[in-house]
Amino acid sequence: MRSGTPKQVPRTLRLPAAGALRLHRDPAALPELGDGPGSNRFDDPRPRSSQDRYVMRYAATTLRGCLLESLDWLRVLDGEAAAREAAVIDDDEDPTSEPPAPRWQALQDYLADRQVGTISGPGLALVSIGDAALQAELNKATSVRALLDSEDGRAALLPAGAPASAQVRLDGAAVRLSTELGRDITRAASLALRDRDTPPDGIHYLSRHDDDEDCWALYDHATVSIDAIEPLSPDDPAHQTAVRDVASLWDLALPPAWTADSSL
Repeated sequence: MRSGTPKQVPRTLRLPAAGALRLHRDPAALPELGDGPGSNRFDDPRPRSSQDRYVMRYAATTLRGCLLESLDWLRVLDGEAAAREAAVIDDDEDPTSEPPAPRWQALQDYLADRQVGTISGPGLALVSIGDAALQAELNKATSVRALLDSEDGRAALLPAGAPASAQVRLDGAAVRLSTELGRDITRAASLALRDRDTPPDGIHYLSRHDDDEDCWALYDHATVSIDAIEPLSPDDPAHQTAVRDVASLWDLALPPAWTADSSL
C-alpha cells in the first residue's frame, strides 16, 4: 500500500544575527493597547472587551525597510499637499489667503521625534507568512476562512467569472492585499498563530513596497533585548541615505535638514 504524501511543516526562522531595527518614538516600549482592534498588519483583531489581548512590535532588517513600512501613508498626503499648494499659488482672487504648509512639513513632523533601536533575540522562533506550508495551515483557520469565503473575499481574490464552487485559498495575493480586507486577513492569521498550543514568537513578512526588504512582527510574549537606541538624525549618513532613498522613490519633498545641502 502506498504511503501518503508527508505533510509539509512550516519552517522556523530566526532574526538576523545582527538583529532587526525598530523605528519608533520609544523603540524599547511595547505599543499601547487601544480600545478597538489593532490597525496594523498583524495586530490583535479583537476589541478591548476580549481577554488575553496582545500587541506587536514591528521591525525591519534595514532602516530603509522601516521607512517603507511606516511612511506609506505619506505618499497620498504628499500628493494632496502638492495639489493644494498649486491651487493656492494659482489663485489670484484672494491674495490674503494663508500660504500652505511646506510639502515637507508632514515628513519633518514624523521624523523629528523618531529613534532607531536594534532588536535582538537569538532564541526566537519565527514563522513566515510567505511560507506555502504555513499558508496551507492558516487556510483552514476558522477566522481566516470566514474572511476568504466572504463576498468581499471572493470578489477580491477569485478571477472574474469563477464558478460558485470555486474556493478562495490563502496565498501570497491574499496576505499582501493593500485593502482593509487584506489587513483583516493577516490580523486573523496573526491571532490564529498566537492561539497555537506553542505559538511562534513572531512573523516574518516582506514589505509590500519592496520584496528585498525583510520585516518582522514580534508578539509581546517574545523575549527580546532592544539596544543601541539613537535618534534618527540627518547627521548620520546611514540615516540620511535611507530617508533620501525612500523620499526619492515616492517623490516626497525632503525637509531642509535632510537635503544634501542643509542650507537650501
